[in-house]
Amino acid sequence: MENNSESIRDKLIRHIRTTYKARYSASRRLVNIDKAQRITSIFIGVLIVAASTILLSDVLVPREKLGVFSSLLVVLSIISLVLSIVLGGTENKMKASEFHACGSEIQHLYDTILITQNAHDFVDQIEKYHVIIRKYRMNHDRIDWESILFEKRKENKKSIPELMFFKIKYFCISYLIYLLLMIVPIIAIVILLYNLSVM
Repeated sequence: MENNSESIRDKLIRHIRTTYKARYSASRRLVNIDKAQRITSIFIGVLIVAASTILLSDVLVPREKLGVFSSLLVVLSIISLVLSIVLGGTENKMKASEFHACGSEIQHLYDTILITQNAHDFVDQIEKYHVIIRKYRMNHDRIDWESILFEKRKENKKSIPELMFFKIKYFCISYLIYLLLMIVPIIAIVILLYNLSVM
């Protein structure tokens, strides 16, 4: 009976450890997404300025062919406006701070539980854990939990293909949209400039 009780205790401790690490992972991910969002927003703004400069000059594109380029500038401006509205509503920095605070509280509780021997005290600590979870009313994404699992597999060389696949998946979920928002307009401008110059 004692062994069964110990295994339940170990399972709960492992769950608490995974939770606080996942909260820290979520915090880091959101901080990086916030940076990616700001860089993307600035980049598109610079691109709009560059495209506007091209519109004002007839060196790269003849005046009679500027209609299509003007349409692209309008599209870029709309993307920039939508992006600023969407990014303004995400509040990733605030969420990252909340996740970090939650992770910090759970980690402190975890450290306390490790030195708790009394069964009654252990039950009290578990109740405190649930109080912290209810207090923050937010949960990390599955990708944050997966990142903790894959962190443990770094030493195992057999899992390198899985780790690479996970890193690609993590990048696609977290950052791919921002990379595309920067690359696609550049490609569109280059293709358009090339087509207009050979027409």
